[in-house]
Amino acid sequence: MESKLVFGIDLGTTYSCIAYVDEHGRPVVAPNSENALTTPSVVYFESADNIVVGQIAKDTSEVYPDLVVQTVKRHMGEPNWLRCLHGRDYRPQDISALILRKVVGDTEQVLGQKIEDVVITCPAYFGNVEKEATRQAGTIAGLNVRFVVPEPMAAAFAYGMDALEGQTIMVYDLGGGTFDGTLLRVPGTILSTVGDLNLGGKDWDDDLLTFFTQKFQVITGVSPDDLLADLQIWQELTNEAEKCKMALSSCNSYKLRVKYGLHNVALEVTRADFEQITRHRLDRTIEETQILFERGREQGVLIETILLVGGSTFMPQIEARLKQEFPSCKLLRRDPNQIVAKGAALIGYKYQIDEEIERLMTPGVSRDQAIETVANATGMTPKAVTLLNKAVLSTVSAKSFGVEIFNKEKNRDEVMNLIQADDPLPINVTRAVYTVVDRQTRVIINVVQNKHRVTGEQHVVPTDECEEIGSAEVVFKNPLPANSQIDVTYTLDLDGILKVEALDVTTGARAVGAFKSGALLSADQLAESRKNVMAIGVS
Repeated sequence: MESKLVFGIDLGTTYSCIAYVDEHGRPVVAPNSENALTTPSVVYFESADNIVVGQIAKDTSEVYPDLVVQTVKRHMGEPNWLRCLHGRDYRPQDISALILRKVVGDTEQVLGQKIEDVVITCPAYFGNVEKEATRQAGTIAGLNVRFVVPEPMAAAFAYGMDALEGQTIMVYDLGGGTFDGTLLRVPGTILSTVGDLNLGGKDWDDDLLTFFTQKFQVITGVSPDDLLADLQIWQELTNEAEKCKMALSSCNSYKLRVKYGLHNVALEVTRADFEQITRHRLDRTIEETQILFERGREQGVLIETILLVGGSTFMPQIEARLKQEFPSCKLLRRDPNQIVAKGAALIGYKYQIDEEIERLMTPGVSRDQAIETVANATGMTPKAVTLLNKAVLSTVSAKSFGVEIFNKEKNRDEVMNLIQADDPLPINVTRAVYTVVDRQTRVIINVVQNKHRVTGEQHVVPTDECEEIGSAEVVFKNPLPANSQIDVTYTLDLDGILKVEALDVTTGARAVGAFKSGALLSADQLAESRKNVMAIGVS
C-alpha cells in the first residue's frame, strides 16, 4: 500500500506500549531497547539536556526521587500542574511527549523506519480537555496523531477480529492509574461508559505502602510521616509495594526488609492481608460495573462476556470477585497488557486500508476488485480486508457538556446542556442564547462539564453541579441589541474533541470561537514545547 503505516500507542499511567500491523495483517507489539514489550511510564531528568525513560528511570527513582516523574497521565488536563526540573517547567503534555519519544524512538531503531502517523489511546472516561491534552502530547513528540481513541474500544476491536460481530460485551479495564467500564458492541461501538480517573493498580500499591508503614510503626514506634519524609525510603517502599502486589498474584506471602536509622525490620504481607486492605478499591470497580449492567438492562442488552483489560486484572481478587458478582458471564483475558496497543494499531490499519480502497476505486474498478488488490498487497485474505473495511467504530460522550447562561426570570446563572452523557458521537447540537446588553459586539461562551452524569431531557442544571473547562470568544462584525438571538453549536467528533461555533441569527453572520482552556496549550505554546522537547536527548 502507498499510505504510511499507522502505529498504535497505549500511553499508560504506569506502562506504555506500541504496536503495528505486520505484513500478514497481524498486530504485533514492538519491543523496546531493553527487549521488553512494555515500557514504564517513568521519566528521569538526568540533566537539562538528557532524559531517561523506562525501567532505568524507575530504578533510578530510589536514588533521585526528586528528579523522577511518574503517573503523569493522572494529571492530564490539570491547568496548574507543573514540574520544574533543572530550571525548566514541564506540563503533563511535555512529560507524556517524552514517554512517546522513548517508545517511538526504540521502535524506529528496531524496524529501521521513521514513525509519523499514530493512534493514541486514552481512558474512555477522559473528558474533552484530557483528550485534547493527549493529542497535544503527540504533537509535541513530533507525531501526526490520526485519532485519540478510548482504550476499551481499542481492546474490543482487537478482540472483535476473532469474535462474533454484533456481540455485546462489557470491558473491565483496570490499568495502573485508571478504571474504565465500557458497554460495547463488537467490534467497536461503545454504548455506555463508567469510570474513575483516579483508581488503578497504583492505588493498590499505595494501600500496601500504608500497610508497610503502619506495621513498621507498631514494631519501632516510628510514625509513617517520619518514615516517608525520607524521599529515598518513600521511593524504595513504593517500588516494593508494586513488587509485592505482583508477587501476591502467584504467591501467598511476600517478605521485605525496611531500614530506617538504627532500625532494620523484616515485614511480611499475606495475600489475605492484601485483599483485605484493598477491598474498598475493588468494591468501587464493582459498583461502577453494576451501574453499567443496569444500563444494559435498561437498553434491553444481555451481557454474556466480560473482557479483562489492563495489567491490574491479573490480581486474583479481580477475577474471583467478578465471578461472584456476575456468575452468568464468561470472563476472557486476551493479552491484558498489550491488547490496547494492538487494537489501536488495528484501528489505524483499518483507516489505512479504507483510504487505500477508496484510492483504488477509480472508474471501472469495483470495491471488490480494490479489496482484492489490497489483500494481495498486504498478505491478508480478501475476507479479512472486507471485515476491517466494514467495521464501524462509534462511541458516546463520556460527559455532559453545556454553556453557562443567565436566566433573567430566575435572576441567576444556569448551565444549559447541549450534549448529554451517552449521546452517540459524532454529534452536532445547536441551542439559542440571547445577548444581555445593547450594542454587544462579542459573546464569551463559558464551556462547562457536568460533575455528575446527566442524560435524557435534563438540559438545565445548576452551575454548582458543573465545572468550567474552558471558554470560546465569539466576535461579531456589527454591534447587536439586547435580546438578539445567537445560536450556539457544540460539535463533538469521534475523538471527543469539542468545537464551538455561534451564529448571529439577525444578520446570519457566522463566527467560530476557538475553544481555550488553561490546561491546553495555544498554537504558539505548542510550537515552543515541541521545539524544546525535540531538542532533549531521550534514552
